Amino acid sequence: MMHHRLTVPAHQPGVAGFVDRAGPLAKRPQSSPAEQPQITNMFAKSLQREELIALRRALNQSAIVVATDRAGRIIHASPYFCEISGYSEDELIGQDHRILNSGYHPREFFQDLWRTIARGDTWHGEVRNRSKSGNINWLDTTIVPLLSRSGALQGYLSIRFDITARKQAEIELATENVFRQQAENLLGQIVETIPAGITAFDANDRLLIFNEAFKSLYPKVADLIQEGARFGDILKAAAERGQFAELGKGGREVEAWLARRVREHVKPTQTLVQKLDDGRWVQIVERRTSDGLHISTSTDITELKVAEQTIRKQAEQDSLTGLANRAAVYNRVERLLADEEPQGLLVVTDLDNFKAINDTLGHDAGDQLLVVVGRRLAGAVRKSDMIARLGGDEFAIVMSGISSRQVAERRLAKLAHSVQQPVALSGRTVQPRISMGVVLMTTRSKNRRDLFREADLALYQAKAAGRGRFAFFDETMLKTAERRQSDIEELRIGIERDELRVEFQPQVNLQTGEPVGLEALARWQRGGDTVSPASFIPLAEESGLIIPLGSRVIEMSLAFQASMRAKGLQPGQLAINISVAQLKLDDFVETLANQLTRFRLRPADIEIEITETVLLDRSIHQIVRSFEKLDNLGITIALDDFGTGYASLSHLKQFKVNRLKIDRSFVADIRPDDSRGVIARTIVSLAHSLEMDVVAEGIETQFQADALRAIGCDIGQGYLLAPPLAPDDTERYFRQHVSGGHADRSLNSTTCRW
Repeated sequence: MMHHRLTVPAHQPGVAGFVDRAGPLAKRPQSSPAEQPQITNMFAKSLQREELIALRRALNQSAIVVATDRAGRIIHASPYFCEISGYSEDELIGQDHRILNSGYHPREFFQDLWRTIARGDTWHGEVRNRSKSGNINWLDTTIVPLLSRSGALQGYLSIRFDITARKQAEIELATENVFRQQAENLLGQIVETIPAGITAFDANDRLLIFNEAFKSLYPKVADLIQEGARFGDILKAAAERGQFAELGKGGREVEAWLARRVREHVKPTQTLVQKLDDGRWVQIVERRTSDGLHISTSTDITELKVAEQTIRKQAEQDSLTGLANRAAVYNRVERLLADEEPQGLLVVTDLDNFKAINDTLGHDAGDQLLVVVGRRLAGAVRKSDMIARLGGDEFAIVMSGISSRQVAERRLAKLAHSVQQPVALSGRTVQPRISMGVVLMTTRSKNRRDLFREADLALYQAKAAGRGRFAFFDETMLKTAERRQSDIEELRIGIERDELRVEFQPQVNLQTGEPVGLEALARWQRGGDTVSPASFIPLAEESGLIIPLGSRVIEMSLAFQASMRAKGLQPGQLAINISVAQLKLDDFVETLANQLTRFRLRPADIEIEITETVLLDRSIHQIVRSFEKLDNLGITIALDDFGTGYASLSHLKQFKVNRLKIDRSFVADIRPDDSRGVIARTIVSLAHSLEMDVVAEGIETQFQADALRAIGCDIGQGYLLAPPLAPDDTERYFRQHVSGGHADRSLNSTTCRW
């Protein structure tokens, strides 16, 4: 350290007057050469005095000057010091320097100061003082020893400059820096604690900020995620390294994806969702700030997507078979039709005779069969194809990329072969069969609705052709369907216009040859033509017209029965064939009872005739209630077409049936001299053991009549015995037999059928 000492002239009165208080130097007279050295010396002293006076003035104006004695007591204070300290010079003189101590500096600070000046060295530092009013002042302080001419220490001179403003600015800046650093540290901690990935890119798309969560989302490019890295470079590397699922590692598709993603990054407009190669899903929200910064959050939404997929799967999955459902297959077909040149195959299929299997073996067995069939269908197609259950026993198959009918036929044959393998259900072996309606999707295909309609029409055609086969849709089917719809509309109008008629076919006692009943056959007089029941009854059942049609037939049959009795004829019971739809009506039996009253007939005068399929209907509980009401009313029941369906002995025991009718298919095969009549013989034996009568219909040859008579069949019906007759002819038929004395009124029976 450079040493500075201030020497005080001996004539100066103490250290307080270290600068001469005299005014400016006065002009003095010229001296002689002999006097020159003395004059020169005097001039030099005078000049030194003037400089000191100027220095004092300058210090008093700009510096704080304080002088103390050797003990540290103040012996001089400049006006500026008095001003800044708030004390007058008189208050300061004689005071220890500690009068201004702010308590800010530690004891070691002052110990160092005193050691320095005690050695005679200059001390320089920044001191914080407290003024009389309590204000804090910072002073840049230099303290030097005051020495006499002889070099003896007399005190200390302190020159100080007020740096309070600068120190305050430094403190504020330091505080601001501390706060900024704390804020940055806090922000960094917050960013790191956020589970979502956080990034900030500058206006040039260089990475400024990122957290570990972001790196963990993209482990395959974690080495590239660092400050200064460009977004495009990170994205491209991620694509090349297989970070994204369902995205290849090269090619035009990847290039197009990268370009689109960069555009979205530059001008973000919507939330993005990415699927990563490890199965995770990431939702990305990007924003641009006003100064060009790009801020993004990347959130792992895997749990949400899994839940969403589960919900979607449940919404698009059949709960029984696990296959796709109707909504899912509709979406697949619409996507195929959206292609510029759609190529594919739509197949609509159902199980043949599933209803009978379901009803005879139980619903659990039926469900088990559906599961097996669904699994077999799925195993017979490609993974890219779709198998869906539309409902009930109906399935749909969508095969993409097929435009050839020959290829389609091979695929369909494989499907049929796979399904038709035997299945063990409830202790029985069942061989399921399917019928299929097929449509080739081409550019002519209009929409999904039309496509399924065409497939349904083809399926209808396959069933009509004998079931267990497939049929391709063609335009003639559409025309047939349109004609069928037209026929249904004409039937509706025909019912309203009362175009229905009833003809009656006599029934004959096979043992006596006497007529004992009638079967009424519904006829539709459309214009001048008579339409067969085989044509319009299915239309009525399909369209729901069977209820008004059946109601009209009942009314005409009861009216005929009443008219016969009013004319003195006794036709006996009137058995009326009733459809399933009628039996499901809550007020069917009540309405029938009211009609009997209106025509003055007794419940014992009629008989309800049903087919085996009625006993196997899903709404059997509702049908049973109607049966119970009929029995309570006193109306008997006959079971028609027995042996052609799946009704069993248990059904005959469960439902109170009074008469069985042997179907004409068994009558046609019967022979008097061989065993082909075994089914008819069994039915007769079963009926008699249950105390039921038996009616055989469709008798057309004498040997059929003889064979039936031989096995004990009670009643016969057919063209051999009597054809269907109009009401007037029926009345004439009965009058002839009454006049001939052949009628056995105890067995009289009248049957009405459509």
